[in-house]
Amino acid sequence: MSAIEAANQQIKPWPPEVQESYGGLLRCADSVAQRLYFASGAFKNADQEKTILPPDVFYDRAKPSLNLLAGFGYPHTAHYVIDTLKYFIAVDPPGVLLLVGEVVRTGGKYGYEYEQLAEGLMVELVERYLAEYRPLLRERLDCHKALMDILDVFVRVGWPRAHQLTYQLGDIYR
Repeated sequence: MSAIEAANQQIKPWPPEVQESYGGLLRCADSVAQRLYFASGAFKNADQEKTILPPDVFYDRAKPSLNLLAGFGYPHTAHYVIDTLKYFIAVDPPGVLLLVGEVVRTGGKYGYEYEQLAEGLMVELVERYLAEYRPLLRERLDCHKALMDILDVFVRVGWPRAHQLTYQLGDIYR
């Protein structure tokens, strides 16, 4: 997809065959994101509680794919990636926060932060980090920056709950 974007950046609109090729790749990435979400155990289905692998093993094996998907930014794909990552917070709190920051950053190019579901997911995720991982946010500058960048994106859009979370940032240092 990056190669297609680079090769066609001066062409507006893209030729139909380029659009078709790009769309096919995007659908493929979106499908991978969805499949990771459902296979990981992040989706809780009462009929099927058993997951393929324990969360730490699944995360370790899926992390290269999640890293790649973090750079896509398209709202539908981004949402599945973040929802999957949320499930793995306890497995790798700093790694998940940094990846979520990357997804939000790249998603900003495509308006992910304007999605109401995105706002709800971000608030839930940030509240969890503020409640459970304050030392991480104090001690690791990269994690603190990722959290601030995430909040900044949603505050700039004007989401009231994101504004409210900024008032809780002082709690990190208590």
